[in-house]
Amino acid sequence: MARMYLKLGVTHEELRAYTFEQKLEFMVKHTRTVSRMVAYAIVRGRVSGRLLNRPVAWMLRSCMHPSALEDAWMIALSTMSTIPFGNIIRLAEVMSLTAPNLSQRKQNGS
Repeated sequence: MARMYLKLGVTHEELRAYTFEQKLEFMVKHTRTVSRMVAYAIVRGRVSGRLLNRPVAWMLRSCMHPSALEDAWMIALSTMSTIPFGNIIRLAEVMSLTAPNLSQRKQNGS
């Protein structure tokens, strides 16, 4: 999915700044790729993702309005973000794992 996104040559910020007409033009040009990316987001399994990706992508293209497909794609892109992991890493750096926690201090102080 990340490889497909990078091949499009557009950033998430650029997509968010597009007007409605620009988004529709983008979707007309890249409908197949976008629908396959949304299908990968829907069908997550390693084997089932490979087997069902193209039929699900076809169903999305034939049943969804291009602007709704673009909205689903933007949601799928936002789930690819690594920002929550950055927060966890910063929290782990701040925590001192060797320092006693509150319950251990209370028991030792009694």
